[in-house]
Amino acid sequence: MSNLISVESAAELLGTSKTSLMVTACAYKRDKGKYPKWYISNGAAGAGRSWVNINVLNDNRQLVRNIWNACTDSDTGLYWIMSYELGMSDYEIAKQLAKRSNVFTNTASWSTFLSNSLFSLPIEVVYIITKTMLLEFLTISKRIITLVIRGRNNLVPSS
Repeated sequence: MSNLISVESAAELLGTSKTSLMVTACAYKRDKGKYPKWYISNGAAGAGRSWVNINVLNDNRQLVRNIWNACTDSDTGLYWIMSYELGMSDYEIAKQLAKRSNVFTNTASWSTFLSNSLFSLPIEVVYIITKTMLLEFLTISKRIITLVIRGRNNLVPSS
C-alpha cells in the first residue's frame, strides 16, 4: 500500500469522515503552526488537494498498542508486577502514580483509570501521540518498581 492516500480513502479506512480528518489536521495546524505528520496539504482549500500518510497513523496505533501491552500483559506487564510481585493494592498504585505525575495528580482519577480504562483495548486511530494516563502509567510505574526493588535490596543484610 502506498504511504500517501487521499483524504477520502483514509476516511473510509479509518471509519471517519473526510471533514473530520481535515478539521483534526487544521486544528492541529492552528495550535502548532504546522500540519501533523500524517497530513500533507499544499495549503489549498479542500480535501482534493490533501493526502494522508497512513503509515504514520499505523505506526501511532502500533506504538499505543505496544505501550498498552507493556502495561497489561499477564506475564510481564507493569501492572501485574506492581500488583502481584510487589503486593501493592490498586489504591497504593494509584497513590504512587498521583504522587509522581506532573500531569495527572489526582489519586481518585488514577483509581478510576486502573479499574475502568487500563485493561480496555486502546483506540484504533491515534492521530497524535500525547501525554495520556496510559503513557504516564508506563513511565511512572517503571520508576515505582525500581524504587521498591532498590528499597528491598537495601533491607537485605550484606554478607
